Amino acid sequence: MRIVVCGSGTGLPSSVSSSPSVLVSVGDENLLLDMGPGAMRQLAVLNLSYHDIDKILLTHTHIDHIGDLMYFLFVSKYEAFPRRKELQVVAPKRFENFLTGLTSLFGAQIVPQEYKLSIVEVEDTVLEFKGYRIIAKPTRHILPGVAFRIEENGKSFVYTGDTELTDEIVEIVKEADLLITECSFPDELSVRGHMSPGSVAELIRRARPKKTLLVHVYPLLGQEKAVSSVRLCLKDLEEEFAVDAAYDFLRVELF
Repeated sequence: MRIVVCGSGTGLPSSVSSSPSVLVSVGDENLLLDMGPGAMRQLAVLNLSYHDIDKILLTHTHIDHIGDLMYFLFVSKYEAFPRRKELQVVAPKRFENFLTGLTSLFGAQIVPQEYKLSIVEVEDTVLEFKGYRIIAKPTRHILPGVAFRIEENGKSFVYTGDTELTDEIVEIVKEADLLITECSFPDELSVRGHMSPGSVAELIRRARPKKTLLVHVYPLLGQEKAVSSVRLCLKDLEEEFAVDAAYDFLRVELF
């Protein structure tokens, strides 16, 4: 399993980090987890296009996580080189209604013609595919959402999307080889629907992932303080847990 952080940033424009998006190559497929504004350009930097993505996994429908979805559907209809293979979108409940609303707004320019678009709505779900599985658990955010766990050959990767700390999040993270989690705001300025260094540290204590990468860190907190604060909260543990900040185009391989 190969993971590339395409976007490590937030909903705020940044000169150094794109909005949330993670590429996972698993089995013979490329999965794109979230696709905030700029995700398509990040794929182009990786020499990938709309033809190379097999599945899109969306944690929720806030614009900073789905902003390039319409662009993806639009360019997939490029007359000179249209997409022809099926595209599967795995997303939270009621996503199909959401997409119907987008279609009523954008019209035929995002409606597939040469390929099949299939929607799989998930909540507390296990999906089995050739050589790997996807597990979804509900998150606690402002909008309905899910976290994803991908398992292949005994290795596991978890992406939380935006969420508060919940028992479901602890369960899906349990002993993962790699966790990519949001850590949005300082503990003293915690915001509903998001995690802070204290809650991320508590997640690590309870779920014990081998390595944790922090994303979606707003400037009020900053990556350096986010990492140091999480590590400080864990310093009493005998066992060491790796905690670092993610950055755009960071690559991790799990074998």
